Amino acid sequence: MPVKKTFSIEERVKIALEDGDFNGASNAIERFLDENPTCSRAYFYKLLIEFRFKSADDLISHGTPLDNNANYKRALEYGSAKEKKELEGINAAILERIDTAKKKLIYKDAMGDWSAHRYARAIERFESIKDFEDVASKIEECKVAWEERKRAVRYKNAITLAGEARSSKRGIAKLEKAIEILSVDPTYENSANMITNFKDRIETIKIGIKRRNITIVSVISGILLLIVTIFTITSCNRNNDYEK
Repeated sequence: MPVKKTFSIEERVKIALEDGDFNGASNAIERFLDENPTCSRAYFYKLLIEFRFKSADDLISHGTPLDNNANYKRALEYGSAKEKKELEGINAAILERIDTAKKKLIYKDAMGDWSAHRYARAIERFESIKDFEDVASKIEECKVAWEERKRAVRYKNAITLAGEARSSKRGIAKLEKAIEILSVDPTYENSANMITNFKDRIETIKIGIKRRNITIVSVISGILLLIVTIFTITSCNRNNDYEK
């Protein structure tokens, strides 16, 4: 196995990279590798040149993991234990940065869903990153907000339904449905008072319906009596005419 040599032109390459002279740095490294093909540092600098980075710190901002990169693999293959540790640390930092960026985006989307009252979707997103920042507490806060929202919507629906109720059997049905909805959570707002109020309205409507029915029956009875009376008078007149 060839004896590994130090990267003797490293300072020259560093200066070239700092100046943004990637072509010059690349030419110098290729000449060095012609005689020293197993130098890990040379492949590391080839990696920097490939992505147009000037330093290892810049490389950490790379948007893709290095695992499948040929220069990274060669640098690992020929590197010492220390060099391998440094390279793996850089790749781990890239992976962590990518993962953090993804989690931040999911966090942002979850907060957007929360603001738009899409609580189930928000919780689902938070659950996928539950170990990130303050997500654990956000999940609980979102659940509380969701429950409060459901209570408010139920109450509003009941009040709207009751407001549509008229003095009829259909109106009674709407009030009964409103009572059913409020009874799910009678401690919310003034639900208990509203339930009592709606029950009183139902009784009032029933009394009104009963009175209307009595009036209608009386009117019909009066009309029938009038018809019978007219018929009787007409019949008597006809009989008298015949007798004459």
